[in-house]
Amino acid sequence: MSAAGDGPGSVQLTALRWRFSGEVDADAHATSWHRLSIRLGGSAPLERNAPDGRSFPNRGGAVSLHPAWSPFGNAVHGNIDLLILCISPARLLRLANADGWAHPRGGATALTLEPIFAAVDAVITGVGRLIATNPEMFANSPLFRDSMERLVARRMLAGFAGFSPPAGSTPLVEADDEPRMAEAIALLGRDPAIMPTIEELAAVAELPVTRFLYEFRALTGRTPQAFHAARRVCAARRLILETTLSFGEIAHRMGFPSQAAMTMACRRHYGMSPRELRAKG
Repeated sequence: MSAAGDGPGSVQLTALRWRFSGEVDADAHATSWHRLSIRLGGSAPLERNAPDGRSFPNRGGAVSLHPAWSPFGNAVHGNIDLLILCISPARLLRLANADGWAHPRGGATALTLEPIFAAVDAVITGVGRLIATNPEMFANSPLFRDSMERLVARRMLAGFAGFSPPAGSTPLVEADDEPRMAEAIALLGRDPAIMPTIEELAAVAELPVTRFLYEFRALTGRTPQAFHAARRVCAARRLILETTLSFGEIAHRMGFPSQAAMTMACRRHYGMSPRELRAKG
């Protein structure tokens, strides 16, 4: 499910789907990236093994956090369905610094995260299910992946690392709104040829239009129109590079009003025309 060329050590959020049925009892081990495990289903008891031999059973929550270099092992007896989100410590710290998040002790140059097992977090669970049901979009749309990364990073910074948003910044999106906003983002990114109306998107988010527009920009850093325009040209580029379709046909399939409009979008986003993109390969 991860994007081509991505891996757990990459700077961008990576998603891995793990479906398992059987018996496993892994020794405690550490990784160099932060891992969020989101339980999507399965009836198996799931335990975490600590290096000192202690075992921590699942108490019912769906979300577990295993910070980088924090040893742990898994004990599974039966079937389980997990989505594992991986993000490098450097990437998470970069996101915190870029948005001006403040550490309570001030001047932090590293993020300290405590292991959390079986927590209840509706937002991260919602994001996990959204990624799991839209794997192609997560793999092929940097915009969708970036938006999901922002949602996950915000929850990790505020909920697991004790960071606070910058003073005087745009207020955070209400926590109760984030899962529905993620659904609206998924709808907007689903078909690059069709732009849903703002009213349709706001209805999915269960918010008034004005509030939806405010929260969408707070989450993604873009307007819905700009998000969809970038999604459309990204999809067009993929057809330009991976097919022999004419540029006019690609423009038509992607919902551009004309081939010239697609050419302008390609030049604006990639600095090249469709012909130049295809020639460069």
